[in-house]
Amino acid sequence: GAAVTGEGNSVAFDSPASTNGNTGFVATPGIPFSQQNAPPASATGSTEARSAPIQAYLGTVTLPSDAQTKSDEKPADASSTPGESTEPVAVKPIENQAEDKPAPESKKPEKVTMTSYKSALENFRTFKGDRTPAELIALFNKQITPTIRQEPAFTLSDGKTPVKIHAEIISAGDKSPNFALEGAKLVSLNVDAASFSWIAEALPHAGVIQASLTILTENEIIEYPLTLAPLVEGVTPSEADFVVFLKDSGAKPPKRDLNGDGKHDYLDDYIYTANFLTKKSSPGKVKK
Repeated sequence: GAAVTGEGNSVAFDSPASTNGNTGFVATPGIPFSQQNAPPASATGSTEARSAPIQAYLGTVTLPSDAQTKSDEKPADASSTPGESTEPVAVKPIENQAEDKPAPESKKPEKVTMTSYKSALENFRTFKGDRTPAELIALFNKQITPTIRQEPAFTLSDGKTPVKIHAEIISAGDKSPNFALEGAKLVSLNVDAASFSWIAEALPHAGVIQASLTILTENEIIEYPLTLAPLVEGVTPSEADFVVFLKDSGAKPPKRDLNGDGKHDYLDDYIYTANFLTKKSSPGKVKK
């Protein structure tokens, strides 16, 4: 039998002069049916080899020119059992491969991660140590994240004092990030392309104790809390007065309820600390 070779694979088929079993298939057009059983002088191999079933292997098949000519000349009404015809061998696998090629090109969207940083107010809520002026001041000075910072580090939400948020966003992707503020109004937005640093200027709403900046990139959502506190009267830059204020914590009824909720808890300590630090650093800017 003849063998047709492809890319590392092969297809074996009957000799051109053979008859495929008892199916009546005429393998060589142009020769009378009575002479079909007589193999030509150039045929090689035994009858058993010529009648062996065709074995197809996936790959690109290159047929010799004379084999292609004889295959094209097969009668239109010729029949064969499934698996014996060589026509589907090269066509179907190639078509299937062509259909599958575009699939790897479709990329799935990258997973979007969510990062929400812990605020100074949350640090006050979860603090379990002794509530002294030094300990509470340290909570205000604790860094939230090295890549985003508020300037000044804390401020009073008097409705007039703006703050700036510096954010280094290296993994923003091809598109510019989006910014959204809660509890504050965006005044301006600038970028330093050399340092991947964005500077957002915001004006906190009057009296708010919680506000945040949300940064949205192609693959990340970042929520950064602002450190704000409402302005209250009666706070001095004296540490002795700070100690007296802290002794009122938990008293019923409280003498120093700064947010009007009927109790003296971590919220009052947070508000007092912010006003104390502001008064101590710039006493001329705070009303007495």
